[in-house]
Amino acid sequence: MTLPFEQWAWTNRCRGVSAVEKTVLALGSLVLTLAFPLPLACALVLVGMLIALVHGAGVPVRVVFLALLIPGTFALLSLPAIGLAALLTILPRNLAATSCLLFLALTTPLPDLLSVLHRLRVPTIALELLLLVYSSIGALGAALARLNTAQESRLGSWRGRRGREVAALLGTALLVQVIERTHRQHQGLQARGWSGGTLLSLPPLRPARPLVIGVMCLLWLEVIALSVFFGRLLPHV
Repeated sequence: MTLPFEQWAWTNRCRGVSAVEKTVLALGSLVLTLAFPLPLACALVLVGMLIALVHGAGVPVRVVFLALLIPGTFALLSLPAIGLAALLTILPRNLAATSCLLFLALTTPLPDLLSVLHRLRVPTIALELLLLVYSSIGALGAALARLNTAQESRLGSWRGRRGREVAALLGTALLVQVIERTHRQHQGLQARGWSGGTLLSLPPLRPARPLVIGVMCLLWLEVIALSVFFGRLLPHV
């Protein structure tokens, strides 16, 4: 089963760009958003990430909008508790930080991210666990979809007491499938002579271009300068 954002990570127009450059852009912008939570800085980061996603990577506007709708809705629901003034400060920061992570998720496949983490000396066991969890989520989703389809074809109901019974049956069947799948994987590794060594195979990591990193730094400095300048100017207007 393909995860919702996985297809865009593999087919976007930025697929050939170095994963290091995309990671630096996303995480650097995220740090900028958190370190300088000025509304103008957050708005500029948000606009920049949207341009990079829609025009640069070719991700449909509908996909980006739906992804940003969830954190935006949570922020709007807090309006009665925090007030409008606080919301106008929190909402741009919320959307800007989410857009940074969204850019990384929609433009960089997991193997490329693991290559970046491996370059940063993250332990191999941690990378293997990440890859295992990621693949297991897709397998569990596919198994749950098959079980749900089978239940609906038998006129299963999700309402009332019967719904709870159906959910319990689905959970039990899913647990059995997970245990059986794990057992088959272990048997397959033993049949291939696996003795406990690493199974991680990562793609080669394309080096980052210094000019691109330099341009990113200049853009971040411009965002900080504009935010500080207008932040001092607006209170006197």
